Amino acid sequence: MDESALRNVVGDRAVMRRQYAEIAGLSKLPNVTVRIIPFAAPAYRVTSGGFTVLDFDRTALPGPVVAVSTVSHTVQVVSKPKVVRQFTRRFDFLARGALADHETPAYLEQLARKV
Repeated sequence: MDESALRNVVGDRAVMRRQYAEIAGLSKLPNVTVRIIPFAAPAYRVTSGGFTVLDFDRTALPGPVVAVSTVSHTVQVVSKPKVVRQFTRRFDFLARGALADHETPAYLEQLARKV
């Protein structure tokens, strides 16, 4: 999650604090990982919209695919290996620039105090 998604104020201060608390609570679940990419991170910024790498741990399904959000607010699902590798590398780079998992709750608390 890019820090800008957390800084975009929606509602009043109380609403923002509840949202931060909800994300912090979700980050503590065993099956959820929340990673925040701070503004200061030297991570690559995706300028063409968001993307999701989907990889299922099942042998009956094909390899990973990428769901790419476009500027026109549509989603394109791509399974071409070269494209999937490009987005997987981009995802890995972003993940390396993100805060560590255990830093997320404290960072969200810090944002809540500043709102």
